[in-house]
Amino acid sequence: MKTSTSKVKHGIQWTTWMQLDDLNFTDDLAPLSHTQQQKHVNTPSVAAAYSANNITPLHVAAKWGRGGMVQLLLNSNALVDCRTRDGLTPLHCAARSGHAELASLLMGAGANPSAKTRNGLTPLHMAAQGNNEEVARVLILRGASVADRTGDSLTPLHVAAHCGNTEVARVLLDNGCDVNARALNGFTPLHIACKKQKIRVIELLLQYGAQINMTTESGLSPLHVAAFIGGPEIVQLLIQHGAHVNQATMRCETALHLAVRNRQVSVAETLIYHGASVNAKARDEQTPLHVACLTGTPELINVLLSCKANPNLPARDGYTALHIASKEGRHDLLAAKRGQVKVAKQLIQAQPKSVNAIGQNDLTPLHIATHYNRLAVAGNGYTSLHMAAKQNHLDIATLLLAHESDQIQIANSSSRSGFTPLHLAAQEGHTDMVSLLLQHGADPNHQSKNGLAPLHLAAQEDHVSVAQILKSAGAKVSPLTRAGYSPLHTACHFGQINMVRYLLDLPDAPDINQRTQMGFTPLHLATQQCHSQVVRLLLEMGADSNVRNQVGDNFFYSFNTLTVPSKLIRLDDIV
Repeated sequence: MKTSTSKVKHGIQWTTWMQLDDLNFTDDLAPLSHTQQQKHVNTPSVAAAYSANNITPLHVAAKWGRGGMVQLLLNSNALVDCRTRDGLTPLHCAARSGHAELASLLMGAGANPSAKTRNGLTPLHMAAQGNNEEVARVLILRGASVADRTGDSLTPLHVAAHCGNTEVARVLLDNGCDVNARALNGFTPLHIACKKQKIRVIELLLQYGAQINMTTESGLSPLHVAAFIGGPEIVQLLIQHGAHVNQATMRCETALHLAVRNRQVSVAETLIYHGASVNAKARDEQTPLHVACLTGTPELINVLLSCKANPNLPARDGYTALHIASKEGRHDLLAAKRGQVKVAKQLIQAQPKSVNAIGQNDLTPLHIATHYNRLAVAGNGYTSLHMAAKQNHLDIATLLLAHESDQIQIANSSSRSGFTPLHLAAQEGHTDMVSLLLQHGADPNHQSKNGLAPLHLAAQEDHVSVAQILKSAGAKVSPLTRAGYSPLHTACHFGQINMVRYLLDLPDAPDINQRTQMGFTPLHLATQQCHSQVVRLLLEMGADSNVRNQVGDNFFYSFNTLTVPSKLIRLDDIV
């Protein structure tokens, strides 16, 4: 037999149902079939549980509709209300399987029509689940209550609505079941039918007087549920029957907020057509447009903007829709997945001035778009393009450069330390970004306040491909910092042998013995930092081992006093 203990089917362990499904009279109950012919059954074997879940032969016979076997078992003193481990009686089994005559037989023998499982399911709940209207009538006629509730306060009508069983729902309603009965969370049968998109049941419930605007404990109306789940036909039906299109939840969200949150484009269009406010504010003052930007759905952005949604409305934190779109698109993969860059373009096209809207901590959307780090922006004076360059957000950088009238000026904008976006892209090794910035007028020879050029930073990180691009764009091979360091000094200090080899192989190679302000040559620096391969290469390329620095130390002195640095020193620490 199959076994499973982890899943529950409408409140009943799968194990019970699967074992009942597996049992049949051809194999498992062959001995009972024989005894049926003999007109008697051994009473002790009837009373014994059939399985670990306490399934008896009477349960099996009731499930499979074997009236003769049921009668034989009852005549042999089988317990009519014997229960499985989940609390199922034989009447539950007959009701779920649609055996009306057998249900009458069991109740005639004393079966309780109101017996409940461990989760509170009655035989009438089971009949509602199986859409067995005839069984439902028999149960009600025998005294089963249409108002019985499960442990979660679900009535049989809730179950019928969940399963989309229109006919049994009609039987329940005709016999007085409360059409507006609330479950434990406040859900009515109409809420459940909307959640499961059972439109025929919805029509029936409305016909029987279901309150269209009744809310759950969290303030959800049936329209809220339908809007979130989807299905413009159901939304249309509810509105036609009087659903309030701008009714708000406990979080002050309208149906449009929820439709947008779950990317239901057709539902959003239907709601707006029927008067939904595109600028309605939730508790945090977010509009549907804020939510659309949060989810990154360009189609919904178009719908909302075309219906006069205001992209400049701030939420409680001061952020506009573009701030949110930018914030959510801060990683390349996320932006590609959610389409935030496309969203940002839509918003900018709708309201060009929105890129400069001031949000929390004086950040504009374009600051947030490129790097979600408020302190770095304020502390370093980076522009949006600086952060786009550092994070390699090509789409956003392209958007920024296209938006500005003076592309050369923005491409060469300097931070408080004098670094341009090209410096940051070069340091990070973003070749495509370096090329993009150079194409828009970035100066390859721009030096920071301490004299660092982009080539210094490429040399520091051994980004030879970046150095090649810079050189082809006119970068000088030996710009000096205020301390007299060239890119070759930098590469030697950090042990970047590939960069050292590249620089020395250039037709206009830098002076291999050039000295810093303190008199250090590239050989001094490589020696001090214990970069033996670089030292060997420099000597092979003709470096003078006898050059002394300002304190009189030559290569051999430095070699004899080597100390391995405890950590890698960044270039900013030594210049």
